[in-house]
Amino acid sequence: MSVVILNKTTFDTLIASIRNDYPQLYEALKLISESVSSLQTELTPTTNEIAVLGQFNTKERLDAADFTANNAMTWAVPLSSGPIFEYTLIGYRMSINISLAGTTVAGVLDTTLQILIPEGYKSKQSVQVVGWRTDNGVEGVCYVYTTSGSQIISVRLDFAATTWAASAANTSIKFNISFEVM
Repeated sequence: MSVVILNKTTFDTLIASIRNDYPQLYEALKLISESVSSLQTELTPTTNEIAVLGQFNTKERLDAADFTANNAMTWAVPLSSGPIFEYTLIGYRMSINISLAGTTVAGVLDTTLQILIPEGYKSKQSVQVVGWRTDNGVEGVCYVYTTSGSQIISVRLDFAATTWAASAANTSIKFNISFEVM
């Protein structure tokens, strides 16, 4: 997907030109724009630019507090090793792509690694997907889910109460999940 960013003045001039020179095209574009609810634009206050929502945003400033574990288990994600944490928002649907490697699991071992949903959003619905994990060097699938009203994406080894293994920089997860947000 390519994204074109226009200065608001340039955008307004372009729209005025289409309206004056091609009135039928202008009316058709107006109808299309009004009927497609997933196409949104957002005015960026700091730069006065219009950006089309929907491109993947890489979360540049990951915070260790975005990655936790349940109960007394701890999960350390090395933020300097280039983890992939990308998300996009189209309308009210958020899609997240995550690939975290070299993470450490410690403390009182338990069942769930937890990731904070970006930008303070909450999941509007319960969604479950399958991802890929390495649990202290042992590869396999993992169960990834979020529940309605939650700000957390949970990652478990399975549907049962299997605990993650203790690891020093030897746990990884990869998954894509999409859900409606509020």
